[in-house]
Amino acid sequence: DYCEGTWSGPLPVRIKNNIIVYPNPTNQLININEKVDAEVYNSIGETLISKKQTNALDVSRLTPGAYILRLKHDNKYIYKQIIKK
Repeated sequence: DYCEGTWSGPLPVRIKNNIIVYPNPTNQLININEKVDAEVYNSIGETLISKKQTNALDVSRLTPGAYILRLKHDNKYIYKQIIKK
């Protein structure tokens, strides 16, 4: 399904994870169902929020828009998009 019919290289490795981020979209708080190292990046890669071993992030000061959430859990990185309303 990855670039079906056009890509001849290896398929990406999909890491199964049980990390749940909610609510998304949000106005104020992002909850994470596990303690993780978390970073929020804007569209040009600037780090806006960085927290170690947390299960919640306050995003109330961010302007409305889309952001990338990078979570480190079990020595693996997981990327999720979050929407700030």
